[in-house]
Amino acid sequence: MQKITIFFEKYAKKKILFFLGIIIIIIASVLLGVVTPYLMRQTNGIPYLETIPFYNTTKIYHAVKEYGVLGRTIYLQTSVTLDILLPLMTAIFLIILNIYLYKKVHRQNNKKFSQVIILLGLVTCLSDWLENICMITVLKLYPIHHTKIVVVGAICTNFKYLMMIGWFALLVYLLYRTVASSMKKSSQN
Repeated sequence: MQKITIFFEKYAKKKILFFLGIIIIIIASVLLGVVTPYLMRQTNGIPYLETIPFYNTTKIYHAVKEYGVLGRTIYLQTSVTLDILLPLMTAIFLIILNIYLYKKVHRQNNKKFSQVIILLGLVTCLSDWLENICMITVLKLYPIHHTKIVVVGAICTNFKYLMMIGWFALLVYLLYRTVASSMKKSSQN
């Protein structure tokens, strides 16, 4: 864990954040601006499985049925490409951003803080990947229904969204501390 922490602390810089931000914007733009509209046109307006709010087995299998062969193929291709990259890049971006902001506020690294942030990022990414694995499995095994796989996927989806709320709250806190710290310095000068 120490080597990973050193790695992230080393790359917690504006240039890296900018570069990762551009990559995330490109991936998200392709996913949301090209693939999703195409999938929804092919599937009578049915969105990605994990974006269906509070989904259950009935909703998922209805969506999978409505996808048809072409929709399921598009979904699978996206799940094993863009939907693997986006959570990974987002987790790396959030880890580096939080470490960067912490460093701005405190003028130093905090190994424990960095390790917790890294673990949160990895757990969020892994929950997204597990969710994807569940949805891929549901699509691959269709028309056979596997309730437990859908339930595990739903738990991962809910957990991922809770983690994202936590990330957002942490970012708001660190941004507030960063602004407050810079205002305090400017008033002292």
